[in-house]
Amino acid sequence: MKLAAALVVVAALVAPARADDGMADGARDTVIATQPLAAITRGLALAAERRVATHWSVVVLGGLRGGALGDYSSTTWEGGGELRWWLRERGAIAIAGPYLAAHASLGRTSLAMSATGAPLGTAWGFEQRVDVGWRFTFRGRVALTPSVGLGAHEDVDGSGRLAASTRPTVALGLELGCMF
Repeated sequence: MKLAAALVVVAALVAPARADDGMADGARDTVIATQPLAAITRGLALAAERRVATHWSVVVLGGLRGGALGDYSSTTWEGGGELRWWLRERGAIAIAGPYLAAHASLGRTSLAMSATGAPLGTAWGFEQRVDVGWRFTFRGRVALTPSVGLGAHEDVDGSGRLAASTRPTVALGLELGCMF
């Protein structure tokens, strides 16, 4: 996690400003971000966001987490994306301020015995939700983006022996990123 945060800070300091898509000189419409709170769950999350049209951006995200301790070990890989609709444009910073997002992600968790490495099983998790967030920018380069979302999470047993279960979910997010 510290490595991801360090990479975001270094990128913020060395990234050149650029202009394209008819935006003002020095416009920033790309963000590379991490979720600093992922470290609490022994994880790492990275996201890349790009403005694709006026008021619209696309986010691609990935993550890795090691959850179980003691006699067991687990690894969760996650990938997904978001489509964000920005409620207003803010001059040179095209993707800042309030937004609404449609989120979809897929995760695979594998569980094993620590001592032997013997696999115990896998599970797939599917999540869909609607998020509301706000991106704050500092010095036109550093982005802090809190969000809250409501949706559904479905767990599916990798062996097919257990029935799938679906439950409502509430997501609280916090991204720290570098704008380009």
